[in-house]
Amino acid sequence: MRLRTGLLLVFLGLVQIGFAQIDTIYNTNSPLFRTPERIAYYEQLYRFRVTRFVDLAERQNSGFSSRKSNIAKLILDLVRAKKIGPYNFAFGDPANFEEPMADSLALFGSSNYVRDQTRGNWSATESYQQDELVIVMEKDPQSGIPDEVVYKAMQPTQGNDPLTSSGFWASQGPLTVKLSAQNIKGIEIVEDVIFDKRKSRLTYDILAIGVDLEDPNGGVQPRFFVKYADLGNQIDRLAKSKSQTERASVMWQNRYNPSESKKFTDALKLRLFHGTIKKVENPDDMSIMDIIYDKSTGRGSYAEGVFAMWEKEMEMMEKEHNLWEF
Repeated sequence: MRLRTGLLLVFLGLVQIGFAQIDTIYNTNSPLFRTPERIAYYEQLYRFRVTRFVDLAERQNSGFSSRKSNIAKLILDLVRAKKIGPYNFAFGDPANFEEPMADSLALFGSSNYVRDQTRGNWSATESYQQDELVIVMEKDPQSGIPDEVVYKAMQPTQGNDPLTSSGFWASQGPLTVKLSAQNIKGIEIVEDVIFDKRKSRLTYDILAIGVDLEDPNGGVQPRFFVKYADLGNQIDRLAKSKSQTERASVMWQNRYNPSESKKFTDALKLRLFHGTIKKVENPDDMSIMDIIYDKSTGRGSYAEGVFAMWEKEMEMMEKEHNLWEF
């Protein structure tokens, strides 16, 4: 009996160790990991990581930024609702998802007030003088998510709730202005381009989606990234919602044939977008523009950097053609 119990404990320990180990055959961050389409590392004849910028103002990408559905707004709403988490990209590859980012920092747009300018959170036991400011948690009328709103005392008051006592308090707007879809110029796609030697097929394995804001110094800059696998799960969930509005919020708008019901994930999988290549995996981890153009030293030019990005696109197409010939 003791021997049987001992063997059972050893077996359970080995099983636990096995589940705790990191999978070294497949990329666990890939949305293909739990599907039959997953590609083991030893089956990859050729693989490189590419970062593309998808300009949402470009006509070819208009299906991602229509009035009915906007992928940038969808990502922001999911982050606000804590359905998906934002990740930093300052330390290493954003597709490794090793640096979680605070929601408040990811969604920060600008400050209306500094917290030190207020008396802090409103309290029913505190007395307030005229013109003093307090912070109240108030639900956003559109998203229903609580937000910090600043209220100003119109007269000396104590115990009067700012949300119900309009004669004593006046709303001054949110403490901080959150990012909106209008602030986002485009999305950034981080993907592995893989040639599967077993299936003899080129696969675009999207790993991360970032939101890009306008850079004051010119161009665009990413704010945060989200896991494409998590985003895809949320899109599938919303596509099955009973609410027509929620279902419409994840649909790719086809201006040529609206009867084709495709989700954002379907459009990305079918490559129904145009994305300019910003970076291809390299030892220095530098973007193509940074390699070609350095404004501080006067090396190269911006035009040369743009040409180099298009040239890299042509090189990738030629590489794909050569792989098919092989």
